[in-house]
Amino acid sequence: SASFDGQRTPGMELERRSGKHRRRGLRAAAVFASLSCCTIIALLVGPAVIGGEGGAHPGGDSHRGAVSSSGSRLSRPSPPAVERAGPTSLTLRWAQAAPAGFYVQAYEAEVIAGAQRLSYNGTASMWEFAPLPAATPVCARVRLTLTPGAQRTPWSACTARARTAAPEAPATPHAPWPLATAPTAVVVQWVPPDLRGAVVTGFELGWHALVPGQVRDCQWTEPTCGGCDDLPGEHPWELNATRWEGAFLTSCRGANALGCCGLQCWCSSSQCCTPRAALVPGPEQTVAFPPSALNATLAGAFLAGATPLELSLRAHSAAGWSEWSESVRVHADSDNATAPQDGPDLGVEQVRATAIALAWQAPPDAGALLLGFELRFLDLGGTPPGPTPPAASTGPLRFSAGSHGLVLTGLAPERRYGMWVRAYNSRGFSPWSAVFATTQEQAPPRPPAGLEVLRALSDGLLVAWQPPPATSST
Repeated sequence: SASFDGQRTPGMELERRSGKHRRRGLRAAAVFASLSCCTIIALLVGPAVIGGEGGAHPGGDSHRGAVSSSGSRLSRPSPPAVERAGPTSLTLRWAQAAPAGFYVQAYEAEVIAGAQRLSYNGTASMWEFAPLPAATPVCARVRLTLTPGAQRTPWSACTARARTAAPEAPATPHAPWPLATAPTAVVVQWVPPDLRGAVVTGFELGWHALVPGQVRDCQWTEPTCGGCDDLPGEHPWELNATRWEGAFLTSCRGANALGCCGLQCWCSSSQCCTPRAALVPGPEQTVAFPPSALNATLAGAFLAGATPLELSLRAHSAAGWSEWSESVRVHADSDNATAPQDGPDLGVEQVRATAIALAWQAPPDAGALLLGFELRFLDLGGTPPGPTPPAASTGPLRFSAGSHGLVLTGLAPERRYGMWVRAYNSRGFSPWSAVFATTQEQAPPRPPAGLEVLRALSDGLLVAWQPPPATSST
């Protein structure tokens, strides 16, 4: 009998009690040694059966091994191996050979963490179990369903020292996206990131305004004698740095007959820079939000004149701060904002028997930030294709402004479909963009792979194969 991390399971306790029965049986055999041989054997065998195979495993299942068709007892399989331990998940691997004369038909695996029990039953040899509490010891076990006969082995022992990892800082959240805009306000929304075993205690939104300024564009001249003078004269180039380069590898521009800029046959490459007008980040600002907040309204004079902002988000838990999300650029509505004047640039990426993949590029926002896209689609049948979706079309399906495509699934083979997409902002909708495509023929599956005879039985053959590669159909 044993315990993992100080916690006893019902099965372990019963095994311990069974051991007491075994010891009592041995003492009883010694006391009645004067009895007949058959009586002594009965006294020895009875308690040994109680203590040897009768103990219950976690969850109350018996350890007693299944009996094969030949009458032999099936042994326990090996415990699962821990492939990866995360704060809220455990990935286990349990692939193993079947006993002689059998083939593994399916695996049944369980992870038990206190009162919580997660299970898997299927043909996969590895699986991720989630969600689980962080930094918690667990019992991970497996048993096999064997063929022929659909016989089950006993449960394996629990994997030694299996436990989930300690909590980590939250995963990097997705960038916030615009939900609504006005001339002096922007509303953004976000979703909580992966918690990684600890509860989020708050969010922090960081932003800076992009204001007119100058940046420096720099480039190297490569080996030359003229330096920045060798670059186009319409730019006010300024020398920023130099580096020596040997002329014996390449000839320098503007060099003497030996390919050198001087007596020592060396020349240099010059880094030349020129200023360029551009938007540059202003002072960084941050604001904290409680863990229940999933959106924020930014309003103030810093948004006047449709000044663009760059926003990013991070989350906090007891384990620390997440990384900052990717930044997203937003702005309030300009005074002359209108609905988008052009539809999205829409195209078909791929066509299969039951699916069509679409992709699109956003049109200019016309002074009011794009808030998203709408999609409608229709099995045209006898309906002629047109620039706008018919009333019978499915939709609208809405997507955020950061979306650039999707895959329509569950379509019928060999049917012509129409798909229409438009963008929208706070001032209205753009014109529709339309594409049309015909789904492919429903192809039969490819032949199975890896067909082999595993065992020749007295009245048949035990064979196995792998599923065929995926085709355009299911």
